[in-house]
Amino acid sequence: MDKPKKVLCSKYSSENKESISGTAPDWDTLILVSLNTPWQPDIEDSNDFPAGINDIVKSASNMNNKIRLQCIIPDEDYVGTGLTKIIKYSKQSDEDYFSKFQKFEFDVSSDKIYSVVNDLTLNEDEELIEQGLANNKDARDIFVCTHGSRDVCCASFGFPIYTELKNRFSDTSTRVWRISHIGGHRYAPNVIEMPSGRLWSRVEADDIEGVFEKQYSTNEIQPFYRGLIGLNSAYEQIMEAKLLLQNGWDWESILFKSKIIECEDERAIVQFETSGSGNTEKSVYQAAIEIDGYVQTIQCRTGIESKKEPQYKMVAFDKLT
Repeated sequence: MDKPKKVLCSKYSSENKESISGTAPDWDTLILVSLNTPWQPDIEDSNDFPAGINDIVKSASNMNNKIRLQCIIPDEDYVGTGLTKIIKYSKQSDEDYFSKFQKFEFDVSSDKIYSVVNDLTLNEDEELIEQGLANNKDARDIFVCTHGSRDVCCASFGFPIYTELKNRFSDTSTRVWRISHIGGHRYAPNVIEMPSGRLWSRVEADDIEGVFEKQYSTNEIQPFYRGLIGLNSAYEQIMEAKLLLQNGWDWESILFKSKIIECEDERAIVQFETSGSGNTEKSVYQAAIEIDGYVQTIQCRTGIESKKEPQYKMVAFDKLT
């Protein structure tokens, strides 16, 4: 019996033409805590991982506020010596309309990590600000998964892109971080851009200006866009990507809300409504999206076949108003 080939799952996924659209995580709140390396495959097993904070986040997370805890490697360009960086990004909404994530940022001593994370999960942000812990940063944050102990693709493809991004934005108001596993290593490199909440993958060095400086037209970004985190389903993420491609980069500043009108037999009707705030008119869009077959995935390095993943197609799209 032949041994399975040692294949990188991200290379296999790309060559197998697996679509990445609609694969972003469904997180309403993202809490990031800086943590020294080395990291274990499960980040909470790492030696310096703060005790108890994972349990806090799990107990506070619910269907109305899905909270995700991630770790970032402390960077001396952004984190003070002897301090821990804690960042909270949460969906900024106005009557259920959403455009971007709101940021609260704190630099704290190790003895305050537990209490600050606890307060952040309870949405007691203002109390923390009153304590003088806040470090209000207006910078855009780019988080690159380089969690190689979790999956080799994250290091093989993530670290080179992290290095390119860090060099490119070293003198700007954009900060570039190394982040723990965010899911979907077969799409590596995986890059979260905040506060927009967009998740990019399969980006190469030549694509950095096009994607992260918006030099590409929105029609050109489709191969790199997994979707907007915080949307509740792949169907909604796929429609949001369509609206981004159709409206151009201006779509990023438009307030919207989404819902699934019906969903059955691997088909969904999705509706998006924009708020009409500012100088824009209220608009309603509707689309029909269905599963268009499944694609095989593999376990990284072993080449052993894993689960099959759905592929989607939009079969109808209309602007109702």
